[in-house]
Amino acid sequence: MKMKPRNPTPIIIGFEGTGLNQTLQQHLLKINPAGIVLFKRNIISLKQTRTLVHQIRELLGQILVAVDHEGGMVNRFPEGCPVPPSLMGLGRINEKELLMDACRMQAELLAYLGVNLNFAPVLDLATDERNPAIGTRAFSARPDDIINYGRICMDAHRKLAIATTAKHFPGHGRSPADSHYGTGEVLAKYDKLWNEDLRPFRELIKHGIPVVMPAHLMYPSLDLGIPAMFSRKIMTDLLRDKLGFQGLVVSDCVEMAAVSDSETPSRIVQKGVSAGVDLFISSFSLKKSLEFQLALKEALDRELQELPDDNRKPELTVERLHEFLEAYPGKLSNGSSLSRESESVVQMHCRTIEMRRHKSLPEGYQNFFLVELSGDPSRGINADEQWGPVSTGLLKTVKSIRQHQILADCRLETINRVIEKANLSHLTVVLITANGFRREGFRSLLQQLEKADAVIHISLIDDRDVSGNLDNEWVTWGYNHWTAAALKRELLSL
Repeated sequence: MKMKPRNPTPIIIGFEGTGLNQTLQQHLLKINPAGIVLFKRNIISLKQTRTLVHQIRELLGQILVAVDHEGGMVNRFPEGCPVPPSLMGLGRINEKELLMDACRMQAELLAYLGVNLNFAPVLDLATDERNPAIGTRAFSARPDDIINYGRICMDAHRKLAIATTAKHFPGHGRSPADSHYGTGEVLAKYDKLWNEDLRPFRELIKHGIPVVMPAHLMYPSLDLGIPAMFSRKIMTDLLRDKLGFQGLVVSDCVEMAAVSDSETPSRIVQKGVSAGVDLFISSFSLKKSLEFQLALKEALDRELQELPDDNRKPELTVERLHEFLEAYPGKLSNGSSLSRESESVVQMHCRTIEMRRHKSLPEGYQNFFLVELSGDPSRGINADEQWGPVSTGLLKTVKSIRQHQILADCRLETINRVIEKANLSHLTVVLITANGFRREGFRSLLQQLEKADAVIHISLIDDRDVSGNLDNEWVTWGYNHWTAAALKRELLSL
């Protein structure tokens, strides 16, 4: 595709809708963004999405098209699209061939759509299990493992001319806060950050990673009281000068509460540009405001015009963006391999299910009573996703599910009725939970389940839900729509 000359606003925007209506076209033309970011709300099918990306490029010229395609719970694609398991699930196996297959799967899907930037890999350490923003998105607590994975991910995408993003610089893994909903800080000392959290970023920068995304967190040992995105010490002195990064610095979404609750669009732009941010993301996920995006554009126009003559920041950003689009133009692939992926995707998800306890079912208990402990919709990076589709997928495909019940709470009288019905009908209780350990009475509920003649407990997030006392305890380490297919296979094999 021949690049059309344009002077875009250094902003990447998200929007509602699956097509270009007149209102959206006018909004896009008004902002003239450097890029767009796609979410689940924009994607009905691969054919529709491929058309949407083409229409946007026809309207705006050559442009950066991004998506968060991490695998696991951070999944923007509809049922049937090949999506790998969570990084934590893959990391627990940590086999090179499996990682190469997973990363190739990611890249091939994006290449078919004409996407030229994946907001992955996550390079944060899995050091704090309380971390609500990262969790199963982290590959490992060991820097060397993350470096190995990051290189594989980057190389698989680069083969198909898709850029990757090192995030969340200088490391989000130690924070107990989710910056989507409030401020947070990482209290680790400089030496620990340098030797552990920063090591994957340092190595991926040496390997040529083209984009870095900073965290919306504060790092007192690096710059006291200033979030990374607004810190010149972190974004310029450390990232650019000390680590030698030459690519694009793309902010995380500036609609997140850690930024937008305390800063106006004008101040966000002023502080970010001064620190060294090239492109600003407004995802439309949290603010859902066209006016907020327009205010960011106006602030950027003013800020870039008012910079001192000796500050070449706008020219450097334009140069970096031009180099990016030359290297990653967003060429469409034919997607010939996508239709052949189903079996390999299911096998990959089966491999990442950890069977903490795995016993054969008693004779005559091969039919199931599916029980869900209800949960709130996921928030943050996965704001448009719930874990309910896993059970929905099982209900659609596992004919041996005879009864189904959703538990609104952990009251023992409710689970006792379930157990009584299951035992009377010779049904195996299949309990699905996600972060159930946070619920009042959860441990007592698990203890009560020991009275069932046959039980399988499936924890969809991590192992904090499992008690170690039930006959079958499985941990999926995250989930997406393929998790149900993998669980179906495991259930029917008992």
